[in-house]
Amino acid sequence: MKYKTKIREIRKKIPVRTVFFIVLLVFIAVDYFDSNASEKVMDIAALLVKIMIFVIASIVVFSIATILIPFLLYLKTRKQPSIEFLYDSKNNILCKIECNRLIFPLVGNVKAELIFSRHYDTMVTLKRQGGGKATGLKKLSLPDIQNYELETVTLFFYDFFRMFSLYRTFRLQSSISILPTGNREHSVANVFPATDRDEIRTDTFHRKEGEMLKFKNFESSDDIRRIVWSVYARSGELIVRTTEMLNMYASQIDVFASFNGKYNNVLDAELASRFLNYYKTSIWEICLSLKTADREINFISDRKAAVTTNNEREIAVRIAEMSWHRDKIDEYLLGRKIAVCCISSMIAADEVEKLMDAMSENTFIVFVRLQSVVEKHTVGSILRKIFTVQDEKFNWKWLFSNLRKQINSNDKKILNILQSRKMNYLEI
Repeated sequence: MKYKTKIREIRKKIPVRTVFFIVLLVFIAVDYFDSNASEKVMDIAALLVKIMIFVIASIVVFSIATILIPFLLYLKTRKQPSIEFLYDSKNNILCKIECNRLIFPLVGNVKAELIFSRHYDTMVTLKRQGGGKATGLKKLSLPDIQNYELETVTLFFYDFFRMFSLYRTFRLQSSISILPTGNREHSVANVFPATDRDEIRTDTFHRKEGEMLKFKNFESSDDIRRIVWSVYARSGELIVRTTEMLNMYASQIDVFASFNGKYNNVLDAELASRFLNYYKTSIWEICLSLKTADREINFISDRKAAVTTNNEREIAVRIAEMSWHRDKIDEYLLGRKIAVCCISSMIAADEVEKLMDAMSENTFIVFVRLQSVVEKHTVGSILRKIFTVQDEKFNWKWLFSNLRKQINSNDKKILNILQSRKMNYLEI
């Protein structure tokens, strides 16, 4: 990949077309002058060569002049381009570039190359706007849901024949987050809002945690139909279930997402990246299903401070900033009343045990499995891949990976923990 990147940089900055024309001219001249043609043919060939040399020289001089003058004038202004990132209604990102006091080459063009996080680049064509201004607008197609750091912006001045290019590189510090998008494919229904703070009064009643699950001693005002007779038969005490609680102040719901990744360092980079994107999208869809007009989502992760908001973009940005890590996770809960906890196949089963100890029995668990993004291999699918032409290198790597059995075994342990503790959970 490094060699491909170097070749691409050379093709952008070295006049390859000029070299091609010169080599072609040399071959033609050698072919004519080394032949056993007559003197008249040699004279005609010499004339043609001179004409070709003149034409090529004129094109080269014209190309150099058309880009050299605008390039030098722009260097004199010392104006840096301005970069602005815009989100549309679907969370797609548009990159807007604006340059002032920029003179375009005669019948040529100017392009801007943006380098993100040393690995990703995109080319934006600038257009004249009058008054020495030039702007370019392009939709970014960065691959992963994460935060990208803009490192450099390079302006390329191209002539009409694309024989030469002059460039100037600017170091601009900026960042952009590729946000998760989803169609609410995954949702959590009937989750009771659980939070340490019920501060905002809402217009509607919300069910609170513990509904019909807790007990208290029988009082004269209680309904005898709620007496738990099985408890009375064993202890002789009259115990009743608590009545349904409705609260107009249950306006926040805590959602915790763990990005602890035990297997991340040894997992194939492409697989880890693809699963991380799927995990973030699943968390995003869960948050969307919980959010209402009068309820705020208190999103908590094990790497960042909690953010409480009902703004979808703020939640999406916080999710996009997350990445796999190996830190401890139970200390981030600090006794919070978590309503929904999101975990993945990357977390070790013993860490899940710690999480369950720190949470109440009413916490709803969302378990996102790695198998969801990997094609299930059967005998028939393997035979089809052997005898058909398909680009399935990614799936073949996973099929023969030593980690496949380890992660599958870890998933089974996590499911056994959830089932033994009788936790309400959703497997994605």
